[in-house]
Amino acid sequence: MQQDNGSTRHQPWPPSTEEDLRHAAANGAFEERHTIDIKRELPPGDSANKELAKDLASFAIDGGRLIYGIDESAGFALTPIDLKGLAERIDLVAHSRVDEPLDVEFTAIRTASDPDRGYLVVSIPVSPRAPHMAGNRYYGRSDKGKYPLGDALATQLIERRKQWAVAPDGMLDEWIARDPVPVGEQKLGHLHMVAIPVPRRDEFMLPVFTGDWRSRLNQFLAEAHRPGEGFSPDPGLAAAYGARTPRGWAIASRELDAAGRLDWRQENAFIELEVTEDGPVFLRSGRVVDFTDGGKKLVIEIACLGLPYRMVSLTARLSTALDFSGNWDFAIAITNLNGAISYLRPFVGLQFNHPVYREYLYRASTRASGQEIKGRPGAIVNRLLGRLMRAIGIDQAPKLQELMGREVPVQSTTSGP
Repeated sequence: MQQDNGSTRHQPWPPSTEEDLRHAAANGAFEERHTIDIKRELPPGDSANKELAKDLASFAIDGGRLIYGIDESAGFALTPIDLKGLAERIDLVAHSRVDEPLDVEFTAIRTASDPDRGYLVVSIPVSPRAPHMAGNRYYGRSDKGKYPLGDALATQLIERRKQWAVAPDGMLDEWIARDPVPVGEQKLGHLHMVAIPVPRRDEFMLPVFTGDWRSRLNQFLAEAHRPGEGFSPDPGLAAAYGARTPRGWAIASRELDAAGRLDWRQENAFIELEVTEDGPVFLRSGRVVDFTDGGKKLVIEIACLGLPYRMVSLTARLSTALDFSGNWDFAIAITNLNGAISYLRPFVGLQFNHPVYREYLYRASTRASGQEIKGRPGAIVNRLLGRLMRAIGIDQAPKLQELMGREVPVQSTTSGP
């Protein structure tokens, strides 16, 4: 899904092929605006490196892209350039000429006739540490290009850093406190998760949740990667009920009463998702720890890992729709774990000596780059939940290793849930 942002509407963005570039040039996507700068080439020499550093610093406030190999003076003509060493040079400037250093991402688009020539798309994520300096000056950006920031605006942006530096643990605590089944009534273990774009912004999500927001949110959920195994409740069930909230938009599998409460007998089928206007996304499931008929308390590993995997995949879809390449903070908590053992352990040949989890609450948090969210979601899930899986002795189960970003053995004769 492409964000409706004027000239890039209904176009592949950012461009990743030569045909995408032609399409963008023909449809005005390269016209001047503060989030894009078109360059014929990067000239050699120190002077060009200094100007590049200023460009990179200026983009860090709102995010944006430099695209090399397009000649604006010739009507945005495609003019392939030598790609050898270009990305490495830009990366070195981003880390050595910008203060604080910047991490940038590269997409090389190679010509069919010569793989050493083509175009380079340089993506500069929104930086939570903006503004950044180049040549001892802070830089910002307008539709006409970069400019030095005055003291007043630089101070204002530095103060904005403090507003963005919200620890995810505090938002997670608030979300746990809003559980519609109070702690004293819970029979099962609940999963609570929050994902926060860094930096947060007022009206961050509005561009993709106008009009029929329920259909749009359900579409994002459908496009988010599903783990191979099914589990209940699944995020797809949350489409049953939807409501506009004071913070944004929410969908759930069960309707809450006027006080925002839910009968505990419905907790095993309860799941809810809330997306807020300023960016944070919240997920809750009423069943990731359950009991057998014999009274054994079990950790349902495929739910504990699969739901966060789906959540990370959802943030990747949202980032793409919003053309957002910044970081996300993730925090997770699982309740009612005390006395629980692995559900999956017997299915992987580990019948005896079940490690018992001895604490009521498990929680963890991590920060992930936009590139990692889109390319390595399992690694994020592993940082969030690897400690729990190791504690119950199930981290090497082949069915879970893919969800945790681990290598899956080529041959396996295991069976599972």
